[in-house]
Amino acid sequence: MIEPGSTFKIVTVAAALDQRLVSLNDTIFCENGRFLYAGRYLSDHEPYGTLSVAEVLVHSSNIGAAKIALMLQNDKMYQAIRNFGFGEYAFGEKHGERWPGEIRGMVHPIKNWTKVSITRLAMGHEIGVTPVQMATAMCAIANGGNLMRPQIVKRVVDSNGNIIREFFPQVRRRVVDTKAAQETVEALKQVVSKAGTAVKAAIPGFEVAGKTGTAQKIVNGQYVHDHYVSSFAGFFPASDPELCIYVMLNDPKGKDIYGGAVAAPVFHDMAIRIASYLNIKPTLPIVPLQADNTLVQAANREARR
Repeated sequence: MIEPGSTFKIVTVAAALDQRLVSLNDTIFCENGRFLYAGRYLSDHEPYGTLSVAEVLVHSSNIGAAKIALMLQNDKMYQAIRNFGFGEYAFGEKHGERWPGEIRGMVHPIKNWTKVSITRLAMGHEIGVTPVQMATAMCAIANGGNLMRPQIVKRVVDSNGNIIREFFPQVRRRVVDTKAAQETVEALKQVVSKAGTAVKAAIPGFEVAGKTGTAQKIVNGQYVHDHYVSSFAGFFPASDPELCIYVMLNDPKGKDIYGGAVAAPVFHDMAIRIASYLNIKPTLPIVPLQADNTLVQAANREARR
């Protein structure tokens, strides 16, 4: 169980889009990087002024996400968290559905929230999630708004190839409408661009959508600045998804520990190999080699194999 950090902003933004409280082009003043709310300061990694809702995801503004959550208010924010499958078993609550070893994670009831809780939940703190929960939440955005029951096995066959048992996709519930899901995807595509935090997740020939996350760990009851959980959740092709990958690094070491720096490149390398294995065809022209970008060079070489 982890605090997911900014990957969780997909829940906040998608819920607000679903409720028609915001549109992607609406603007939010991000307080030039320092926001005082209920007696506590919330900071951004850059002193952002006014950002659109889409740019809140693209630049991963904590303050922008907090202000969007405040529009939702406690009840709708809590309902969105639960709708996306957090606080429950990803494989199902019924007897025999739960995956051995799986936990529900941690979602505090509203009565236990402080005045600042909603602003922290908006950016993936004060909540405990599992990687499979985070992956299925991203898949719900990718597929148009349905939370699916994860599957381990597609079918069981005998030595002659005859199907003994087959398992089919199961929708658990709809979490946002199609319009809100599509709008969230449009913003997530911009995250994986030169303007966003996940440019290192870009795959030549494919339109990728995703979100980075970097969450400080709690040590002895306090958030610390030298222990992190860094992650990236992404899918492609963005307009007709075939594959979603969630990469999480527990306590990454080195100078640059942000999700966009350490988790996004892992997604990139895995995605290229898996796309080749699954024979997923590129949907965009392959980007020409760039001598100053070793990641793009490597991606192009792999894509041409």
